[in-house]
Amino acid sequence: MHFFFSYEDIRLWMINFLELDMHVWAHDTLAGQFEINTPADGICKLLPPGYLQYQQFFYVEEYDANTVTIHIYGPNGSDEILNGLLVKYVNYCWALEIMELMQQGNIKIHLDKITMLHDIELHSMEFSKEGLKCTFADNPRIFEQLRMIQMFLHAGYKHIRLIPKDLGYTGYWFSDDTLDYTLKMEHHPADMRLWTSFLVPDWLGLDEQQVQELCCPSYPNERIYYEYGSITVVLPVIIAEPEINETTIERNCSRLKSEVSPILTNLVYYSPR
Repeated sequence: MHFFFSYEDIRLWMINFLELDMHVWAHDTLAGQFEINTPADGICKLLPPGYLQYQQFFYVEEYDANTVTIHIYGPNGSDEILNGLLVKYVNYCWALEIMELMQQGNIKIHLDKITMLHDIELHSMEFSKEGLKCTFADNPRIFEQLRMIQMFLHAGYKHIRLIPKDLGYTGYWFSDDTLDYTLKMEHHPADMRLWTSFLVPDWLGLDEQQVQELCCPSYPNERIYYEYGSITVVLPVIIAEPEINETTIERNCSRLKSEVSPILTNLVYYSPR
């Protein structure tokens, strides 16, 4: 299987999962340069300018089925302190030991410790002028999760995450400038659900029965309920395309917004009997 990341894709992935504004350029198939920019906001304004723009070169030292070792260096050689900070930061963001600081400027990336890649068998990786191409053993699960996340990123959604398996279902969390969404995946499309929750002020004094009075579902199999101080609206996912794509997500998110809007209005004017 092949999966392609353009350099813009890599930037979007870094922002989404690590909140790093990282730009990558390739010099040949296994080497290149990257730059991490830190906004001069708040206390960061007090840092010397050079600390706000971290530029380094890299080359892929080696890789196997589930690890990649990268050598990172600058004009004066490797900076073990900054490399160590990068490793600590990435591991902190993922809450996993994904990166390992090796000797002589090498950093080992453990692909199998990343949830979506835990059973990957990497065959090859190659940089080009357009981006990074990865080839791995046939694995529809990995390919579909990579495709879905990249699709969300292209569509402009933020805070995209895989739902942890310990919740008892699979899917994705993502947000736009209005709502936070949960997309529950299922083997049969008719069983897929999209929902959002929002907090209701305690001083309104609402209970489950009152929520049912002011919330009127508009679609078959739609659910609206009140729990732990939040109203949750759940809709079946409508898929009119061959596969879930940006149009699918935009359409279903718009349906969800159209349901939430009157609920908010009803909350403003609600008066218990």
